[in-house]
Amino acid sequence: MDTNENDYLEFQVDTSGMNAILFSFKSRVSGNGPKALTVQYSTNGSPFVDLESRTLVADSAWYTLNFDFSSASALNNQPAVTFRLYGYNAGGTTGTWRLDNITFSGACPAALGSVLINEVAWAGTAANTDHEWIELYNTTSGDIPLNGWTLESLDGTFSVALSGTIPAYGYFLLERNEDAVADVAANQLYSGTLVNSGMRLALYDNSVTFHTLVDTANADGGPWPAGSSSMHATMERIGALPDSDTAWHTNDGVMKNGQDADGNPIWGTPKNLNAPTPTATLPPTNTLPPPTAAAALTVVINEVAWAGTQASSDDEWIELYNPSGVNVNLVGWMLKSSDGSFSITLSGTLPAGGYFLLERGDDDTVADVTANMFYSGSLSNSGEILRLYDSTNQLIDTANSDGGAWPAGLASPTYASMERIGNVPDGPFAWVTFAGATVNAHDRDNNNVKGTPGQANWALTVTITPTATSTPTRTPTPTRTATAKKAPTVAPIPPVLGISEFLPRPGHDWNNDGKVDVYDEFIEIINAGRIDVDLSEYELDDEQEQGSSPYTLPAIILKPGERAVFYAAETGILLSDAGDTVRLLKTNNAVVDARTYGVVRYPDQSTCRIPDRMGYWNKPCFPTPGNPNALTGDFPPLPSTGAGSPLPVCLLPDTTPPEFVAAECEASGGGIWNRQFWDGYGLFELPVWNDSSKERIIFE
Repeated sequence: MDTNENDYLEFQVDTSGMNAILFSFKSRVSGNGPKALTVQYSTNGSPFVDLESRTLVADSAWYTLNFDFSSASALNNQPAVTFRLYGYNAGGTTGTWRLDNITFSGACPAALGSVLINEVAWAGTAANTDHEWIELYNTTSGDIPLNGWTLESLDGTFSVALSGTIPAYGYFLLERNEDAVADVAANQLYSGTLVNSGMRLALYDNSVTFHTLVDTANADGGPWPAGSSSMHATMERIGALPDSDTAWHTNDGVMKNGQDADGNPIWGTPKNLNAPTPTATLPPTNTLPPPTAAAALTVVINEVAWAGTQASSDDEWIELYNPSGVNVNLVGWMLKSSDGSFSITLSGTLPAGGYFLLERGDDDTVADVTANMFYSGSLSNSGEILRLYDSTNQLIDTANSDGGAWPAGLASPTYASMERIGNVPDGPFAWVTFAGATVNAHDRDNNNVKGTPGQANWALTVTITPTATSTPTRTPTPTRTATAKKAPTVAPIPPVLGISEFLPRPGHDWNNDGKVDVYDEFIEIINAGRIDVDLSEYELDDEQEQGSSPYTLPAIILKPGERAVFYAAETGILLSDAGDTVRLLKTNNAVVDARTYGVVRYPDQSTCRIPDRMGYWNKPCFPTPGNPNALTGDFPPLPSTGAGSPLPVCLLPDTTPPEFVAAECEASGGGIWNRQFWDGYGLFELPVWNDSSKERIIFE
């Protein structure tokens, strides 16, 4: 190596998904070897840039050289970074420079749920309603730097750029005003306002890739699921539950700490354990329990027949279930819809381990099962959010909390109910469509009711237990008598498998086979539950009885949080650019999850859930097969010829007639001005141009 720096050592490193790059190696210089060192880098062929220079000691001893490039953001998340090590100022040509243990390392983005939005004081304090504060909690055993993180509202009206470090199993307190919590030190102050009517909050790690989602609060965007403006009580997370309306409760003022600017006690627990969730107490013999606040999921919305029955689509019914070991007094409880068009004031008692059947109109809705209550009002077939409140107006449970289409159930001609898969928090994967063969009820015309009113859900008989047995672990009782008392049972932990993302119209080589074609289409599924799932018991398909044949998933085990991507090249499922339905099925054809989409106007626009494991559907997303869902990202390189030129890519939708594809994308396109393309008849004997009116037919 000479003094003109013409000689160098070169390394190429993939830093995808990493930041804060560190570089180290052992160095030994002997004799007349180089006395100085410079490190340079280049990303994707860009000009080389100096990073750092060092002096080398030529005494034949080994030295460890460490380089911290965390401030060089250009090195972050790059598929190819080239490093050059120049050694120069050599004393002659007889020396040597030896390197060993060359190591590159970096930090990866935070995992989903590693930091939680743990408590939100959206109502401020008794001293000042503007004194809002937010608490984060680190669920891991290591400190986590928050530099580059943001806490944002999904409508863009609220954004806080975070800085500092949240300690292992520790808290990070954000205060809008330094006196918001007068006697608990804030980790950071922020500006911005939390709207009392509700906001969707999201916590992002942007340190490696933009908007890596870590957690959400109130993801459905409706009213805050907990907290109180009258008492200025906070909205507290229940343990580490995934965000949903049932994952939060209101601080009850019993367990609290901190004081506001006027010395009033704060109804919350800033930088302290959240207050425990209230639990039901056993009432005195032969008396109703008093109307005290109930715990979340004390009563669950267990089954919803939003489509009605074969006899009448107006014959809707709803079933509540009490999974606890005590009776629950429903006097003063309310079941409401999100749009206000549906509201039921409940009464009566729901026995321990029992069911409470609500029938619309009269007792003939489900003719042979006695209703506990009748109600008026209707459920929209297009979907709405149902919320169950106790007599103190505390939210107990929800159904369809994302507010989109019903996650399960079928309308005409099936009229199948939407059943809960167990005593699990509401979410897109908490429901299945009834597909049982056993009949336990009939409608007013004596047709079979496709559901299990007043009995254990069919969904519980088809769950996979952790021991992976195919034998049903719980079978619905065929009859129900007025004197029967059901002992409380604990349902097995159900699998929660769902569709996470799909791409109907690719524009890049997503499956890395060297071509861009329809076989780059993909469907991604995710295990959003708490137990392993055997994929061989599931199938993928598009619209029922149309298009592709169902594809049985391979016999692989998907662990909690893991995802699997299936490309069209493997499944043979070709999703239409004109709109289609993506379905995840059990091998018995029961629908586990499904999503219908419309016309896909542009390539590389996927449909995905944000956040992955419990989020709502978002379109468009950026395709991220096998990685966390995102709204932006980097495209893979286009395939190239042997000479390095990109291969041509046809981006027309798959609904385009072959004549147009040939004219636009194929070698035969030289005849694009041939009148036959416009006034003649194509392969399907259909005119591709209306010669009488010259109206163009547009294919999307």
